[in-house]
Amino acid sequence: MNHTAFILGMGCLLACTSDDPQASESEEDDHDDSGEIGETPSPMLSLETPLSAVGLCSPGPATEEPAADPTGDTGPSPFGTGAVVASLGVPGSSIPTPAANVIDTGLDMEGWKYNLYIPPDYDGSEPYGLAVFINSGNSGEIRAEWQTIFDERKMIWVGPQDVGNAVDVSVRMGAALLGTIRAMELFNIDRNRVLATGNSGGARTAQVMTYQLPQLYLGAFPLCGAAYPRELNDDGYAYWGAGFYPNVDGQPFAS
Repeated sequence: MNHTAFILGMGCLLACTSDDPQASESEEDDHDDSGEIGETPSPMLSLETPLSAVGLCSPGPATEEPAADPTGDTGPSPFGTGAVVASLGVPGSSIPTPAANVIDTGLDMEGWKYNLYIPPDYDGSEPYGLAVFINSGNSGEIRAEWQTIFDERKMIWVGPQDVGNAVDVSVRMGAALLGTIRAMELFNIDRNRVLATGNSGGARTAQVMTYQLPQLYLGAFPLCGAAYPRELNDDGYAYWGAGFYPNVDGQPFAS
């Protein structure tokens, strides 16, 4: 699965299943980003074009689900279940090397706190998906209304605290990456379902992290923010510079 397919798939799912054709009002958050993403109209589609009209909601050929590739401990959660706050400890596994030197992996993991959500049915006997969250504020907790979805989808939530927009991006990604690796040691995790998410500036940070480590994060669902691997408009809002992205034949990714 590539990042584009996952993000488009999420959009198609929402567009094809929504009961209300009108867009919902967006919530205000505590982000400190500025600027707007350029609104370049597509030569083929407009915002009013239903996805079904261009075949994006039509079922494709049946494909076999990938086999789960579990990692970590197959025993019960060391933190119990439900929403908890805990330090995860220092990873014992090797840390994957990012494509550029923009992730701080030298953080003090003994004292770093994380908000976790472990579904009540988790007992370690089967692999669960994992979502790591980077907020625009200092809390890493899951929204209460999302817990049922994580229960149904068999997903574990890991949100580092104190990684808001005022924190250096390298630290924000470092806390998320180290939390991901440690969670993959502590829980029975399906490596085919390791995702990154975030809110506003945290959404941008999480998406950059997936570009840096595509071998680890197989998808992203950024919320109220996005970062792209090339510049889309003159203000550069959605682009963080070539230093954050992999190089391909000496050129920034997707340049």
